[in-house]
Amino acid sequence: VSDFTQQLGQIYEQHAEELHLLVSNFRKKNGELRKERAACPSSLFHTWETLLQEVDIDSQALGEIGSILGRQVSRPLLERSFHRKIQSRKVFSHRESYDVIISKTEEKLAKFRQEYKNAYVAYLTNPTTDTLSCYFNTHNAYVQQLHATNGMLEAYGKETLPTLLQELEEIYIDVCSSLTDAILQGAEIVSSRVSFNLHETLFINHFQNK
Repeated sequence: VSDFTQQLGQIYEQHAEELHLLVSNFRKKNGELRKERAACPSSLFHTWETLLQEVDIDSQALGEIGSILGRQVSRPLLERSFHRKIQSRKVFSHRESYDVIISKTEEKLAKFRQEYKNAYVAYLTNPTTDTLSCYFNTHNAYVQQLHATNGMLEAYGKETLPTLLQELEEIYIDVCSSLTDAILQGAEIVSSRVSFNLHETLFINHFQNK
């Protein structure tokens, strides 16, 4: 939306410059035509000058719209959403880091479990003091890793992940609000300037007709 309003403003300003240049060129030609004709009132010249004046008013309004869109919509929206973009990236980065840690923890648990099973099979195959000691050690290591993994998963599911999702929801709501405000503001700017331009034209024509 920021890029759109910025480019839209630039197009309005460029169009305004082209219209103003067009009016300036034809006003010069109109001046040359005045020199060639007799100095007497002409409704045709009056209509022609009124048209040039209205187009020039349009160019000024378009220029103002373009400037306002860039100054009051595009830049503020970009500034307001920029830190939210950085914040959201940090949230996703943190979640990826937590997912990697949990994945490695689960891999470690699976390894301990396999070592525990192997030690149990070895003890059944060859019941000696060494195999029994190895069985107990691997069993204790597996149980300890199981508690650590369960504790980590519980903390992640009940505390860490909800906190990350809450922060992400706040970012989403704020960005949506900013975008909505920017779109409405842009539409109101264009609408108000077009309405003002219409009233200004009618006002000028009213006094010219008098």
